[in-house]
Order: sequence, then structure tokens, then C-alpha cells
Amino acid sequence: MPAPRGVMTKYVYHVYEGGDVERDGFLTLLMDDKVFQIPPHEPFEMTADSNGRPLDFVSYYVYQMLMIYGPLYGIVEVSTEMSRTGIVMDLEKAEEEASKLLERNRWTLINDWVMSQLNDRVAQNKSVLPPNGIIAESIKHLNIDITARYNLKPVGWDWKPDTKRKILGNDPESLGYVAAPASDPERVALREENALLKDRLDRLERMLERIVDQGDGDGSGQGEASEEQPEPTVSSGRVRKR
Repeated sequence: MPAPRGVMTKYVYHVYEGGDVERDGFLTLLMDDKVFQIPPHEPFEMTADSNGRPLDFVSYYVYQMLMIYGPLYGIVEVSTEMSRTGIVMDLEKAEEEASKLLERNRWTLINDWVMSQLNDRVAQNKSVLPPNGIIAESIKHLNIDITARYNLKPVGWDWKPDTKRKILGNDPESLGYVAAPASDPERVALREENALLKDRLDRLERMLERIVDQGDGDGSGQGEASEEQPEPTVSSGRVRKR
């Protein structure tokens, strides 16, 4: 029997559970004029947007999804192989990769925020500003006590971690995030990339609110896909498309 052959993936996957509560935790993401509502812990096929509009260049949108939203929400591509019975997707691998990516990048964002507070506020004898946006969300997602871990007491920050829930991910000090010198080229590049991602996210979220509001009222609903797709079947963490 010949070995399975790799095929170009058109599926993405994430484990982020802080999405739209009214849409069963789906992530609602915007690219160009297209809206994607992606459920957690399930493969999402990038052949059409969530309004049923076919994508002309699937590989382009998969790449953009991974580049724009991957670092923020831990979105990864699903490894696929061609077998004698169809396309097989490795969901166990996707789950593991998505979890690691989400946790690693959230830790990086938090520790960059900590370093900026230490350098720009504490060193200047100024009060520590409360985290907001993606930083505050990451702290809550990872269940971090920033006062106990970093000895920071932001003004107006009253959120307390759930003592019954473990901190997610690895200790950042063991990964060298906090200990790394501020002038380290890799760290500087990572900080600049994170700043760009946060700015892009803010702009995209504002655009997304307008587009979603318009979409909810236009009666367009879910359009039909350009091509009927076979339903995947799940077995031991792997999905097989016949």
C-alpha cells in the first residue's frame, strides 16, 4: 500500500473559547469584505465565508487567516493527507498546536506589557496602568494573578484569578520572556510585531462591528456553497473525508 500523500490544506482550527457567546462561542473574524464565524475545537473549511460566498483564492485566505489572527487566537492549519479512502485530517495534532500557539503568544503579549509598565511607569515612580483590550483578555484567559506573579498593582484592576483553575501554558520565566534583555533583537522584533497586531486588531474589530450589524439586518443568511462538500466523519481524533 503506498504511503499517504500530503495535500494542500483548506481547513483551519482553533481552541479559543472566548468568542461570541450569542453564536455558541464562534470567533467572528473579518478579512477584506468577508466574515468568517469559526467554531472552537472543530475544523473550518476555508472555501467560502460564513455568508456562503465562495473564495476565489483559498490558499490566500488561509494564509491571511493564519498571519492576521493566528497569533491572537491560536489559529492553525489542519494537517491533511490523501489516503486510499479519501482525505484524512489530524485533529489531535491541530488541537495540540492551536493550544500551544494561543498560550505562547498570550504569554508574550502579557510579558511585553509587564516590561513596558516596569520601564515606563514603575521606573518613573508612576502608577501602573490597568491592562485593557487583548492584554486584559489574555490575563483572564491564562488565569494569571499579575500582583502575585509580577508584583504589579494596576490602578482600578479588581479582577482576581480563579484559584480552582490552573494557570495555562508554561511559566514565562522558564521561557526567558521576562529575563530577556530589552535590546535583544528577537525580542524587539517580537514586540514590534505584537504592537502591529494589536493595532490591526483594533481597526479590524471596529470594521467588523459595522459589517456584522449590516449583515444581521440584510436577510442574506447563509448562502449555498459553490460546490457540495462531503461530510467528514470523526474517528479517534482524525477526520476522514470520503
